[in-house]
Amino acid sequence: MIEEDVKTFRKILMALFKDGRSDLADRAQHLYSVSAIPWFDNEREMRNALACRKGDFGSRLVSLRPPSGLPSEKAVIGMWCAWDFENESPACKIEILISRANGQVFGFRVDPAHPRHKHRYWHVQFTYKFSCQGTGFPQANANCIDDSTPAFPVALDPTGTVTPKDAAVYAIISLYGLEIPNAINAGIRTHAHKLKPSLRGLLP
Repeated sequence: MIEEDVKTFRKILMALFKDGRSDLADRAQHLYSVSAIPWFDNEREMRNALACRKGDFGSRLVSLRPPSGLPSEKAVIGMWCAWDFENESPACKIEILISRANGQVFGFRVDPAHPRHKHRYWHVQFTYKFSCQGTGFPQANANCIDDSTPAFPVALDPTGTVTPKDAAVYAIISLYGLEIPNAINAGIRTHAHKLKPSLRGLLP
């Protein structure tokens, strides 16, 4: 079961990478300061990063296609991720930041349960920067953003049964709603039967 979860998680992140990279290439000439951000450049780099059962993106980011409602020529979205399939309960951290041309930066992260902590459940929190400081992605300058409170519960299923693939799809739905880009949706749909029923019911 764990091996299937690892494969599904990798395929979902690869679908995000391919769609986002294609979109970034189409929009690069209209975007600001994207060259300073160390994006994953090709599939080989991305596959190498995901090859280990425990790891993270380091200083690299995956570019994501902006959702409707954000002017795509003025918005850059980056995703950073860490995962651990060697743990008894596989987990991951997914961080997404949105930077707009006028200097507004905001984002959220999906976190696993923290043992012996008040957040002993999968949860979503606001964030203003990536965990890795070397990404070159702009940080929010709003000092009102607290990155520990509130922590919105990810009420999918019992905490111990949620896996990184579920967290990845949860993050995708949180960003895109039911307007998930076709290439990403197709990648998720291929593995939908392996997702929690609560997530399957949300997919378009």
